[in-house]
Amino acid sequence: EYGVAQLRNHGAFSAGASVHHPADAIGDLGAATAPLLIALAAEHLFTQQSAFCHLVTASSDYGRRAAVILKKIPL
Repeated sequence: EYGVAQLRNHGAFSAGASVHHPADAIGDLGAATAPLLIALAAEHLFTQQSAFCHLVTASSDYGRRAAVILKKIPL
C-alpha cells in the first residue's frame, strides 16, 4: 500500500526516502507485525547516529490500516 501511495504521490515524498520491508526476510507475523516493525524502527533510531525518523505502516485483511512516525528527539 505504501508503494502505491508513493507512486501516486511521489511529489509529497522525500527523494532520499527508502523503503525497507522486513516481512520479506521474517515472514508473516500476523497481528504481531505492527508492534515488531515499531520495535525495529525504534531500535534503528537508537543505534544509528544518522537515523532521524521512520514511518511505519500496517494494514489487515479486513481493511483496518494505521501508520505511526517514530522520530528521534534529543535527550
